[in-house]
Amino acid sequence: MSPAVLVDAHAEHSGVFTLTLNRAKTRNALKVEVLQELLKQLKRVEEDPKARAVVLTGSGDTAFSVWGDCEPITENIQSESYESYELYARTLKAIATMSVPIVAAINGMALGGGFGLAMMCDFAVAADDVEFGAYELSKGVFPLLTAEVLSTRMPVKILSEIVYLGYRLPARRAVELGFVNKVVSSSEVLPEAYRICGRLTSLPSGAMRLGREHATSVKTRNFISRIDDLTRGLRDALVHEDAKEGALATLERRPPRWSL
Repeated sequence: MSPAVLVDAHAEHSGVFTLTLNRAKTRNALKVEVLQELLKQLKRVEEDPKARAVVLTGSGDTAFSVWGDCEPITENIQSESYESYELYARTLKAIATMSVPIVAAINGMALGGGFGLAMMCDFAVAADDVEFGAYELSKGVFPLLTAEVLSTRMPVKILSEIVYLGYRLPARRAVELGFVNKVVSSSEVLPEAYRICGRLTSLPSGAMRLGREHATSVKTRNFISRIDDLTRGLRDALVHEDAKEGALATLERRPPRWSL
């Protein structure tokens, strides 16, 4: 099987690495193997003294990334889901502490954890047909980690519409709300991301690394503490009867029957 995450060094911009989530058939879902490999590659970039910037994108033209519920539901869904959530939490923390900027090149839908992953990046460039959303609550699990990421990036009323009501936001609305930098045609997503990286590589890397370390230290410590607390809270969420019913309803392809 091909690698879950592809890594490429940009030919023109020295120190720019592209990480591509490489599971297009499952809409680059954040399953265990994808998250494990993404963590591994983020660590490699972080340890490379020549690294200057990262572009994070998804393979195919349908999805940047979605949460990992599009593969078959199994009898071990609770334990499998918690492992994915733990790895997702580690990924969010890894991105939060990166010493080089990350540009999200959002080439397709960004839903659930994929939305949170994109919003953790320093810059976001989206195709004009992209939609953003979080649907986990409709599956019986509150999106604790993604909601925490989004809470510092958008107005609280918009967050409520996304998390509680499952509303999806088109890319152009995302620009208006300030959590996407630029919307372009799908063919221009990666070129625009690389243009941003070109500007980043022209800046003094030592000053940038030092500035990121000090400017984000307090904020990052608080964020990591909240993510750790929320990850522990997911143990209760995933064994709740609503989570079990959501998984069963998905398996049986029927509307869920929620508890009162």
